[in-house]
Amino acid sequence: MEASTALHAKNPDNILQDTIARLTTDNENRVNILSAAKIKQISLDKAYAIYNKSFSNARGFTFVITGNFEFFFKIFSSEVFNNDCAIRAYQEI
Repeated sequence: MEASTALHAKNPDNILQDTIARLTTDNENRVNILSAAKIKQISLDKAYAIYNKSFSNARGFTFVITGNFEFFFKIFSSEVFNNDCAIRAYQEI
């Protein structure tokens, strides 16, 4: 990762892109341009704690399910999935 950021910092196109990002965002803290020093500051334990706090429980999430439900019902009603579990799942939906 550090080698990648070192190469990124030497590429003129990336330097221009990073400069434009800094200028258009007034150098806000929310816009982080990765550097070798910033990568060394990353704490995997802290990142895991944040991830675990955010995604350990799906309560409060909103799920939007889209798709071909007609096809879904045909699969569950077919003889291939005609066992007790599949029938219960089909009836609950």
